[in-house]
Amino acid sequence: MRHTLATRLVQQGVDLYTVQRILGHKTGIMTQRYAHHSPESLRAGLSVLEKPFRIGTNLTQETRIREATRD
Repeated sequence: MRHTLATRLVQQGVDLYTVQRILGHKTGIMTQRYAHHSPESLRAGLSVLEKPFRIGTNLTQETRIREATRD
């Protein structure tokens, strides 16, 4: 059950430090042993590279949200 909990948390975007604290691990290495990514979650992580990356633009918050949610 600990593997399942850690895996589901990480796949939903919870950072490893937070998962470590939830599970009570002393080291992040132990948490990494418990948390596993599915191929789908790894693809989702890489999908951020498909969106345009703009440096130095003065986009409004509304524009950023609209562009982030656009497929």
